[in-house]
Amino acid sequence: MAELIIYEATDGHIIIITPPPGVSGSSIVANVVPVDTDYKIILASNLPAVPYKLYDARFYDDTNEFGIRIDLPTARTIQVNRWRVARASLFPALDIAFMRALEINDTSSIITQKQTLRNVTSTDLSGCSTLTAIGETWPACLGSNPYTA
Repeated sequence: MAELIIYEATDGHIIIITPPPGVSGSSIVANVVPVDTDYKIILASNLPAVPYKLYDARFYDDTNEFGIRIDLPTARTIQVNRWRVARASLFPALDIAFMRALEINDTSSIITQKQTLRNVTSTDLSGCSTLTAIGETWPACLGSNPYTA
């Protein structure tokens, strides 16, 4: 079984190191992990899965067996930022449609669609208490969820 070395870098990021074949986790700790840094060595098969690629919501936590905890507010922020990226690609087509609609003096449906996209980031994720629930929440106006597991 492959070992993983997990620790928190000085910038707050979680570092997960997989030693190359034939190199022990303790050797990596002695040569790579900064002195006086808390770390965990676990088996790769024991690392909990992170659904919907919400990896940046992980934080080092030396109080649990995996050395990682999930910060749900950070996961919610990551998901809303994903909506912003998806939304940005939809506005140019609506801008063109709006210009065409101006010619016939019928812009109301385009205005409604654009406002719906603007309101996406107001979607309340506070009721989502797991990474799976956060990852599965995807506004229909953005199309299909590209992060679906």
